[in-house]
Amino acid sequence: METAEALNQKSIDLLTNAATIRRAADELGASNLGQMIEAMCERSYRTAQTIINQSDMYADSSKAVKETGELIWHACGRLDEIDRKAHDEIDRLKRQFAAAASSPLGAGAAAAALYSAIDAVVSEAEAEALAAATDTTAAITEQAASIGGGNSGGLTGSSGDAAPMDT
Repeated sequence: METAEALNQKSIDLLTNAATIRRAADELGASNLGQMIEAMCERSYRTAQTIINQSDMYADSSKAVKETGELIWHACGRLDEIDRKAHDEIDRLKRQFAAAASSPLGAGAAAAALYSAIDAVVSEAEAEALAAATDTTAAITEQAASIGGGNSGGLTGSSGDAAPMDT
C-alpha cells in the first residue's frame, strides 16, 4: 500500500503545482497587457492542464494499485482456505482408510480407494484455486483498464499541448 500512497501523494503534489502555475498566469495577465502576455498566460494554462492530466493519471494509478493489492490479499486468503480444506479432507480420508488398511485382505483395496479419494480432493481443490485465480486476474485486468480513465492515458496531442482550460 506504500506505492499507492506515494502515487496519491504525487497526484496531490502535481495538483498543487498546477494551481501555482495557474495563479502565476492569473497574476501576470491581471497586471500586464499585450499579445506576448496573453500567449504566455495561455501557455501557462496549457501547462497547468497537462500537469492536471498527469495528476489524474497518478490518482487513477494509486487507486488501481491499492485495489490490486487488496485483490491479491483476498486471493491469497481464498487460496489458503482452499488448501487448508483440502489438507483437512485428505487427513480425514487417511484416518478413515487407516482402519481398513490394517487388515491384510483390505490393505490393497483401501490403498486404491484412498488414492482415488485423495486424487478427487486434489482435483476439486485445483479447480477451486483455478477459479479463484481466474476471478482475481479478471478483476486486476479491470483495474489496469481503469488507469488513465480508459482514455489515451492523459497524453496530449502531437503538438504536446493539452486542451486549453477555461479561465
